[in-house]
Parts: sequence; C-alpha cells; structure tokens
Amino acid sequence: MANYDRRMGFLDDVSKIFKSAKGALESNLAKKERDLAASPQEKLDAALSDIDDPIDDPLAAVRAKIDQKTAMADAKGELSEDAAAQSKNPLAAEAKRSEEISATAGEPIAEGDSADAVNSSGGDASDASEIKAVLFDFGGVVTTSPFEAFARFEEAQGLPADIIRTINSTNPDTNAWAQFERNDVDRARFIELFGAEAKALGHDIDGGAVLDLLKGDIRPEMVDIIKECKARGFKVACLTNNISSGEAGAGAEEVGEMAKVMELFDEIIESSKVGVRKPELKFYEIACEQVGVKPSECVFLDDLGVNLRPARAMGMTTIKVVNAADAIAELKAALPVA
Repeated sequence: MANYDRRMGFLDDVSKIFKSAKGALESNLAKKERDLAASPQEKLDAALSDIDDPIDDPLAAVRAKIDQKTAMADAKGELSEDAAAQSKNPLAAEAKRSEEISATAGEPIAEGDSADAVNSSGGDASDASEIKAVLFDFGGVVTTSPFEAFARFEEAQGLPADIIRTINSTNPDTNAWAQFERNDVDRARFIELFGAEAKALGHDIDGGAVLDLLKGDIRPEMVDIIKECKARGFKVACLTNNISSGEAGAGAEEVGEMAKVMELFDEIIESSKVGVRKPELKFYEIACEQVGVKPSECVFLDDLGVNLRPARAMGMTTIKVVNAADAIAELKAALPVA
C-alpha cells in the first residue's frame, strides 16, 4: 500500500511539471504568433518599451543635426550674399568703414577704433601731476569739423553721402590730400590729383571747391580753455595736419581770426612745414621735441582716434573730441587740481 502511494505521488509531480511546461510552451507560441503578425512600428515600440530610458523620437537627434547643418548653410549663404553686395558696391562699404576721417586729410580710422575704442580721457596713460603741456588738434577741435560742410556740398551736388571722406580715406598715406598736407604738391596739383581720384570712383568733383569747405567756425569755449591752460602755467601747442597758408582760399577776415587764435599757442607743429603728418610717429616726436616735454607729460586732444592711438602708445594722455563741452570736462579732469 505504501509503495502504491509513493507511485501515485510521483505521477502527480510529473503531471504538474508537464502542465507547467505545456503552459510555458503555449505562451511562447502565442507570443511568436503575435510578433509575426505585428507591424514594423509595433515591433519598434515593443522593443523601446523594454528600455529603462526610452527615446521619445529615436530620429530626433538625426533631425536636429540636419536642421543645424541647414541653418549653418543658410547663414553661410546670407554672408556670401552680403560679401557679394559689398563687392558690387565697394564705395558704400568703404564709406561705412571710414566713419571718422581727418578734417583736412581724411585719414581712415583704424579698424575697431571708434569713439569708445580710444579711451577719451586716456585712462592711466600718465599721472596728472606729471602733466606739463596740453596739445590741441585744430580742425575739429579748436574749430568745428568740416564734415558738415562736406555733407551739405555732397547733397547740393547730388553726390553720394561721404564721397569726399571716402576719396580721402583711399590710399591715405599717398593720396592727393596726404601729399598736399605734407606740402609735396601745390594747390593746382592737388586739384588735379583729387579730381583724378574722384573720377576713379566714378564722380566729377572740383578739388578747389572742396578746399573751400575747410573753413570751420572757431569754438569760443575751446579758445577759453587754451587761455586757461596758459594761465595755469601749462605749455600749449597746436598739432595740425594742414596745408600751406593761403592754399585753402580763406578770406582775409577768416585768416585774421585764425591768426589771433594761433597766437595763443606756444608752439605750432604743422604737417605742411615739418613734412610728416598725423598719425606718423615722427610727427609726435617732433612735437615733443619742439615743446620740450616727454610724451608722458602731455595731454593731447584730437577728434580722430586714428591720430590718438600713436600718441597714447607713446605715453600721452589722450582725449577724443566729440563735442567741446565733454572734451573740456575731460581735460580738466586729466590736469592736476589747481
């Protein structure tokens, strides 16, 4: 009897194992059938469901990369179009680069050199207690800038805006204006050369008429600060890119007014007389030697950053003149307390 019971228990265990195996086999077969009937997308979804950090869109990274490259290509295309536009209109591009040009020479400002690029007060270029001399540019500092007169002339003649400044900023060291300021050519030759440079840019401009535009108005407040500096014991000098006396065609009254202002300066350094011009380093060396000071003992005021850069590099305190009131305030701050 006992043996019979053991046999029956063994058969029950075998039956349970068989039923379990059969159930597992049927489940696997059903899954296989479902997998075979599933669409590709359903298969992909099922596979992704087994991942702990599923990807919302498995192609998103690829699409993002494609979009990025497309955007870069578009940007490149826009830049190419801008470059092409500039190549078609070099005059406009040059005028844009030549924001600030000398009142008498039209020297182009150095790249990146704007009113903010040159420290208007000169920072710590020199200690205020060392200052012994104040050096003033003339056109655009002691007098108003002729740029407004240039603009009025261009408008009246139907010329492109800033064409005169553009001509003067082309080949700034060797062009007609540069030669005139160094006194290498006379008025007649200047007019001839300037006319040729204008024609090269497609315009007919009378160089003589342009010279007549150089007459700026004297700024009384600048005359007053020159007198104040002298009264405080500072040497005052005029550093100017100019043309020979009488070549600009100024009237007797205007010449007389200028002469009165010039009498205020202890020294006058003129490009037309020394044979070099701002921003040539030699010009500043001559100025310091003539005034009898070291660069670190000078404050220099000019309306063009391109002329201030070499002076500052030598050690001068520099002030960029945008308007008279601000320049005078900066000058007073740069000088020793009275």
